[in-house]
Amino acid sequence: MAYLQRELKSINNPILRIVKLLSLKISLRHFLIKRIEKAIFERRDIIVVAISEMVKRDIHSFYDFPDQNIRVIFNSIDLNKFDLSKKGKYRKEIRSRYLSDDKDCLVLLFAANNFRLKGLRNLIYAAALMKKRVKPGIPFRIFVIGKGKKAIYERLATRLGCKNEFIFIGKTCHAEKFYAAADVLAQPTFYDPCSRSTLEAMASGLPVVTSSYNGASELVEDGVHGFVLEDPLDYALLSEKLMVFTDKSLRERMGINVRKKIEKYSLQRNNQEMLDLCEEMAQIMKTSPDG
Repeated sequence: MAYLQRELKSINNPILRIVKLLSLKISLRHFLIKRIEKAIFERRDIIVVAISEMVKRDIHSFYDFPDQNIRVIFNSIDLNKFDLSKKGKYRKEIRSRYLSDDKDCLVLLFAANNFRLKGLRNLIYAAALMKKRVKPGIPFRIFVIGKGKKAIYERLATRLGCKNEFIFIGKTCHAEKFYAAADVLAQPTFYDPCSRSTLEAMASGLPVVTSSYNGASELVEDGVHGFVLEDPLDYALLSEKLMVFTDKSLRERMGINVRKKIEKYSLQRNNQEMLDLCEEMAQIMKTSPDG
């Protein structure tokens, strides 16, 4: 249910927020989700896997479920897909295709299939501030990959005077190439249990600027792997943190840090943790009175 609460926060227009709230009240889907969740968390004979500490906290916020029945097993990432030895090749390919004016500019990446929930609106406001504040001769661009209603956001960027800074790529089957071409992931999300985009960016050696509403932010130490915003609506602070990455040496240093960090969250580790949990459950079942 945390997702639904934070989705409402992502709606800027108060009238639309009320309409959305009312639609949820009468939504059959919403009703069924609540019933299914309630049925699951009323049980005491199951183990629930949470993919971040944030998800675990959310469970406790909404349900009286035993702490010992929750296991936190983080999402994993296929490190081989984000092969750093190919980064230079991909970087040159993508920048040559999309950055005809300045192939060496700072590139921020926004990757999502729900532009509103993942904070694109506030990123546009942050970009407008950046354009006013960055030193002359330090251009930046923002790649937007994923599926969404881009026309709404293009109009907003036009109104705020930063349309030329945004390049809407659309859906792609080669996200790894765009991570390689970028310098920083900007993800001021309103809700992500454990964002795969964040993990993929880290595997690609990209510092991350995200929000505390992203479970994957638990892997991001401020000033070491990027920055974590407490409030995704604070676009002034988002702008300030993104401008830090005009320092090339800093973003390269953080890039090394994030890759080292994410290497601890490989597919092999995730598989082993799940196998260990299965073995634990098998032992419990053997020793239970009904076993």
